Amino acid sequence: RLPTDNLLIFIGLYTLFVRCLVISAQRKAIVRRVLILLAPHCSIASMATPSDAQVCSAVREVLAHTDLATTTERQVRKLVEEKLQTDLSDRKQIVRDEVEKFLEGPEAAEDAEEDAEATTAPVNTSDGGGGFGSVGLSQELQDFLGDGTTSLPRSQLVKRIWDYIKANDRQDPKNKRAFILDEKMSTIFTHPVNMFSMNKQLSKHCWPIELTEEEKAAQKAARKAKAAAMTPEERAAKKEKAAAKKRKPVSLDENGEPKKRASNFSKELRASPELAAWIGKDNVSRPEITKFFWEYVKENELQDPENKREIISDDALRKLTGEKRFTAFGFMKYFSTHLSPL
Repeated sequence: RLPTDNLLIFIGLYTLFVRCLVISAQRKAIVRRVLILLAPHCSIASMATPSDAQVCSAVREVLAHTDLATTTERQVRKLVEEKLQTDLSDRKQIVRDEVEKFLEGPEAAEDAEEDAEATTAPVNTSDGGGGFGSVGLSQELQDFLGDGTTSLPRSQLVKRIWDYIKANDRQDPKNKRAFILDEKMSTIFTHPVNMFSMNKQLSKHCWPIELTEEEKAAQKAARKAKAAAMTPEERAAKKEKAAAKKRKPVSLDENGEPKKRASNFSKELRASPELAAWIGKDNVSRPEITKFFWEYVKENELQDPENKREIISDDALRKLTGEKRFTAFGFMKYFSTHLSPL
């Protein structure tokens, strides 16, 4: 046993020690909370504003891994904002134009590469096989190309695959965005695959190549030599082509006012007989389906009273979705099978 005086001293010191720990923990909690509150502002303020080329590259990377059948243009922009940690409200048109290019197919990808080469911004190839820089090819992909190529710029790779798809008529006649795999394509793709998921599946067969300083210098010298060899007429034609890309033809409506450009997310699609009977229209856009869906659900009180996010199908919805109940979030995936291009 400790003597009484020593015991009192021990208790006093122990109490003081505990109080110090409590105060220290409180201070740490306060500091942690302040850092959490300041983190968004600090990260955005400390980052340089991304260039237009970097925004376009980020949009393409997001689209390559996104299901466009259930994703809106606004959701794509939000994903890009998260990726770049910046606000893109003032660059909505850039995002919209890049989405349009992506949906147009491989020709748009080739134009995107030319635009990227015209800027000083570095190409982002951090995501395995992503971006538009040169990539190494797997043995399966080398066998598919069949000319001994071991590396290619990604846009050229995509273009050559598109050339094969078109030459061999591998697009689904009922849905041109979907591909019908033959034996050769099955070595690099798995069913199902379409123009939106193609890049994601290709990423398994290619990876970014880090060029040496000598290779970078050789590429730079080759570009300079090519530019020096151009005639004045060729230079003028190149400038005119670049200027034409920036010029946007303005269409006027009946009142002579500029028409608002419709995005691919709001374009009308052909509805299946079942969907047309339900919504009352043969051609319908995704925003119209969303609006009608929620009006129908609320009018018929189909939301689960205990969980409003759950929809309880009536006979009409059960025929369209094949589900007795489903989650409202992402409901469009059940209707995508009832839509096809006009």
